Amino acid sequence: MWADWRDTTGPDLYAQHIDGNGSLLWGPLGVAVCTAQQPQGYVVASSDGQGGVLIVWEDSRDQWRGSSQDIYAQRLSPAGVPLWGLNGRPIATGSSYQVSPRLLPTGDGGAYLAWGTGSAGTDGVLIQRFDGNGNQVWNSATQVGNGRGGAMVSLLSDGRGGVFVGLTSSDLQRVSAAGTLLLGTQGAHLSVGDAYFQTGVEDESGGTYWLFRTPGHDYRVAHVDSAGAANWSEPVTLSTGFVDYGAILIRDELGSVIASWIDKRSGAPQVYAARLDSFGHELWAPHGLAVYAGTGQKNLAGGITDGAHGLIVVWDDHDAREIRAQRVDAAGSIMPSVVSGPGAITLAPPVPNPSRTDIMIGFSLKDRSHTRVSVFDVGGRLVRRVYEGDLDAGAHQYVWSGYHSDYRRVANGAYVVLVEALGQRVSTRVVLLGGPGYEPGRPQ
Repeated sequence: MWADWRDTTGPDLYAQHIDGNGSLLWGPLGVAVCTAQQPQGYVVASSDGQGGVLIVWEDSRDQWRGSSQDIYAQRLSPAGVPLWGLNGRPIATGSSYQVSPRLLPTGDGGAYLAWGTGSAGTDGVLIQRFDGNGNQVWNSATQVGNGRGGAMVSLLSDGRGGVFVGLTSSDLQRVSAAGTLLLGTQGAHLSVGDAYFQTGVEDESGGTYWLFRTPGHDYRVAHVDSAGAANWSEPVTLSTGFVDYGAILIRDELGSVIASWIDKRSGAPQVYAARLDSFGHELWAPHGLAVYAGTGQKNLAGGITDGAHGLIVVWDDHDAREIRAQRVDAAGSIMPSVVSGPGAITLAPPVPNPSRTDIMIGFSLKDRSHTRVSVFDVGGRLVRRVYEGDLDAGAHQYVWSGYHSDYRRVANGAYVVLVEALGQRVSTRVVLLGGPGYEPGRPQ
């Protein structure tokens, strides 16, 4: 999707479909989504679940008739044919503003569409469900929020055919497939002061994770169940007082949630990331892991899971005029590892590996440092903190005998050994094949 000035009447909307070989399937110039006069903007697009695409946008074509800003939508077939009429179908029109549309496909060619309405879009939030032909499923749009909740809306599946609506006021509403408000007329409110939702993701268990930003420039994450109640005693604070605008939140394959954001706690903007399990435990580092430093201004471009419970995050670096990407594995190791200086940590190959009993973890430090030696499973969950404390420069050795912190024997399989010191994180994999093992200090 892009805005195009080939027609000098204003920026119009065009789309293109590119296959796995990089071939342009909708002609060399793409297909027109909307070429109506006056600008179209604030475009949101998503797959329609049938091989085509759904698009919704703000539209100014009717301003000369007294409409301030309207919402239009279009559906393109897999061949790029417009299915909802020439230049799209009107979703919300009138003399008041209709702004900030959001889109959640239902998988059958239809979608939930939500938008802010009223003076400058701040008077409320409306939602309507449309079928694959662009027809309204409900008799009228359902109002889910009032006041300042209209300026920003996040739509997430509730896993039951309905939708969660997150409002800027940190209010949450759940709407059934029939348009019924399931959390009461006022919805649920997360007690986070003046913080507002920035993004969210479903947990595939009927609940949702939400990332919100406070006026004090904090990022926090909350886990909410299907009834709109917080699952954790309090939200997890990722950063305090230093976050920049823009963050991503994704779910990994194990139901954990991964956040990434731009953080200025060290002065210059840096890329940070955090992985939280369903209990709110931070699996990588307290208040986030520094993924990339640098000194220039940065903006997040997006992020996905790496298919192995880790993260691939992409950002643009303004000063270098580059697009950069970095992978973080499930244990929180930078791939490849980023070192703070030559030879800061030298990690020897664990021996024996594979092993049926003890595994010797050997490493050397260039300088004295607070050091942490940990074992994680391949899903990134902490298995055992082998050592944490200050160590002098030089060689060190520790033994892991294949037990959890509560002295339960771990299952056979692969594990990740992580050594952290001197601002460096170095990891390697070990494999347990089974055996009695001996854990010093284990209750007899």
